[in-house]
Amino acid sequence: MPVGPPGKHLIPARKLPAVGTIIGRDEELERTARFLQQAREQRVARVLRVTGASGNGKTALAGAIQERAHGAGWVVPFVAAHRIQATLPLIVARRLAEETTSALGEGAARYTSGLETVLRDKSDSAAFESAFFRLAEAVLLDYPLACIIDDAQWIDRESSALLLRTIQFYADRPLVLIVVDRSDGDTEPVFEYIDETIAVREFAASTAEHLAKTLMPSASDDVIRAVAHQTRGRAIDIKTIAALSEDHAHLTEEAVAASARSIVASTIARLKPETREFLQMCALIGDPIELPILHAIWPDEELITLIRECSGHYLVQDGGNLRFLHVTIMQSVRETLSIPIPYRKRIIAAIESLPQRTIERLERLVEQAEACGDRDLELKYLHSIVEEGERASLLDLVGSALQRIIAITPFSDTTLKYYERLSIVRNIIASDGTAAICRDALGRSAQAGYVKGLGQITASLLFSLWHNDDRKDFWAELTKYDRILEDPADRGHLTGVKMYAALAQADPVAFATCSQELSSSNISAPMIDLRARVFRSQLCARSGDVDGWEEHRREAHDIVERFKLSNIFSVMSNASDAIFYFHTYGAASNHLDRALSHLPPSETLRDHIESLRLMASGSPSDTVERIQEQLQHKLGAFARRISLGIAGAALALAELTPSANILQAIEREADSALRGNETPVLLPALCAAAALTMDQSRASRYVELAARLARQTFEPQIFWLPIVLVRAAQKCKRTDILEMITKGEIPHDQYPWSKAQHDLAIADARRTHELPVEKQLLSELEATFRFLGAPFFASLVPATKNSDVADANNPAASLILSRREREVARLISEGLTNREIAERLVLSERTVEGHVSNIFNKLNVGARSQVAVWFVANATLVRA
Repeated sequence: MPVGPPGKHLIPARKLPAVGTIIGRDEELERTARFLQQAREQRVARVLRVTGASGNGKTALAGAIQERAHGAGWVVPFVAAHRIQATLPLIVARRLAEETTSALGEGAARYTSGLETVLRDKSDSAAFESAFFRLAEAVLLDYPLACIIDDAQWIDRESSALLLRTIQFYADRPLVLIVVDRSDGDTEPVFEYIDETIAVREFAASTAEHLAKTLMPSASDDVIRAVAHQTRGRAIDIKTIAALSEDHAHLTEEAVAASARSIVASTIARLKPETREFLQMCALIGDPIELPILHAIWPDEELITLIRECSGHYLVQDGGNLRFLHVTIMQSVRETLSIPIPYRKRIIAAIESLPQRTIERLERLVEQAEACGDRDLELKYLHSIVEEGERASLLDLVGSALQRIIAITPFSDTTLKYYERLSIVRNIIASDGTAAICRDALGRSAQAGYVKGLGQITASLLFSLWHNDDRKDFWAELTKYDRILEDPADRGHLTGVKMYAALAQADPVAFATCSQELSSSNISAPMIDLRARVFRSQLCARSGDVDGWEEHRREAHDIVERFKLSNIFSVMSNASDAIFYFHTYGAASNHLDRALSHLPPSETLRDHIESLRLMASGSPSDTVERIQEQLQHKLGAFARRISLGIAGAALALAELTPSANILQAIEREADSALRGNETPVLLPALCAAAALTMDQSRASRYVELAARLARQTFEPQIFWLPIVLVRAAQKCKRTDILEMITKGEIPHDQYPWSKAQHDLAIADARRTHELPVEKQLLSELEATFRFLGAPFFASLVPATKNSDVADANNPAASLILSRREREVARLISEGLTNREIAERLVLSERTVEGHVSNIFNKLNVGARSQVAVWFVANATLVRA
């Protein structure tokens, strides 16, 4: 194994300095070295947590780890997360990619070929994630990789999820993630998976004295003991006293007793006024100190001089910005300000003068306005964040800003409007906390004596309870507010909820009653009208009335345009469109692409449909992989259960072996149904659990309950596949359930997708019973699935399964190849050798050999020419 890329060392070109010192940390360094060595020898991915209170020398330790790992031949990118940037998606991952490239030095082009533009592009997160994986894979072919993240408590959640997926994906490679966070060592870690934790404690008195003497050799023994005692073993404070004390030989115990911060303050007091003012402004801006903000306050020549005077002693360059050597120094500088508000006003003016109004800068403006005690200004910037967040469809950010607005606004009619928007946002992103927000709003309204204007909040509460399967609470709360709400508009919102319940339960009589109530009430409220139109369009679609659906759909979109409703409120009609197009025109529909493009990234319906499209097109293994990635994010109960149902269906129908984690997750949901939570949304997970579990007793209980739920109606967005129930019944030898299915006793919509899935289940159940099925019907069913862009389900039609052995002429064989195996199969069909394939895909030749072996086994072939014939015959299905 080489010790570095050709032409350059592995230390990054820009390395954060060790702001403490490594003296006295030999034990921690040795533990880290053993951790890295084990990961390298065993070729496994691992996560190391370095934690401790602020100032104990964690960053210094991380710097020493970086240098030692470099000496052992590791590529070691080192980045710091920042609180201000914690909401910016993938910011830490992008910096890691930059630092990895920098660490590779002159040989970087060999590993980043074709990726440079994508890694720099901040507009396409999906493309960046793919490029990040490819960069990691390329580096790991030649070197072990250790990624260090300082201040990891501020890491953005997208980077956190991506890094965990990287660790899982390259579990058999020498890849180490070292996360450095501020805590006491006993709190919950930033990352879910931690292999080992190193808690960095304060120095013992003897070690602290040794450190102080090393840094202050001319100081008296009494001063050294005073330093060790006063700092309580905090490495950063020892370092600060040593660095800022001008004359160690004449330093007194009294001066030391004034503490490290006082020494910083006294040192700053002796600076030139303009230098002191510069540092004070930087401290109020906070890390990272953006250079554009500084340029807006000082002329260029003066600014360059100020930065030069403060660099190394107080500040350090961090990428294109500045940061303080340590938070202790920044806090000490802040404490020298008696009245900081004029400075903060200048910072606000500087940020306001910048041409680009980014969300990050808006957050800085909120922070500065809050510190000034200017509530009006704070609210102004929070409203700007809401607007920018809605424009960019960053609904999590919108929700966070609305919560802050509510927290600082006296309760009034206006506050109730904020609660309404917040509850809608939280329902869109399927948050489990929506009900608590709504109850808080309703409780405050009751205390304030409000009896009107509660309808939207009540509707959000009820929708949240419905989608999180709290059906008992749903009906109780519906009954309660049916008695309480008297205002016509409020009752209109409540009637809309009743319409949805009737729609979900396929109760046309109750739906017609609710619809008539709304029509006769003459209520003019955009949200009520929008909701009613959307539900009417869905009822028409489920009944097969496409013309009726189109009429109500146009009316719904007209309401959005006429009343200029924001993106938040238009999601309802766009989501309805996406469900219709998927169920009517299938996975290959261009209409569906347009409908999905109008949904925000955080709308989980997008993920569910995209996962179904992936499975339907012939990629069940990729579907499972995609859902496993989604499950790394915190999903609401409704979204999580649907995702697990889709993943379980893909595993069961493609006869794939589930990982322990995903099987356990599916079984947990199925077990909750057995404990009494018998709701339709759990039907897909129940069927999958019955088909996949190795416990026959549990499988029998799962399939029994699944069959009972299958006789009920269900909502289209549950996306359940009745053929999975057939497979579960076949496994459990439940002929009674198979007979029920053959008789068509499972209800279904008139959507083409739902009807085709219903007919597929009947055909497969009849095949099990050796009952005849008309060939014409089977041919039509297969053609329907192909029209719907679902070759995977076309291959499951009994007429296409004449042999138990896959061969090169069987399209279904393509369904069990992974994405990488399909890529390799495509290159084999082009005549490339294993070595050429390895070079093309930036893989090792041994890895390619493993993929080729898997392809031969899965396709039941013995020659590369047979793989080529198969690929050419199935090119439209494979889509490698």
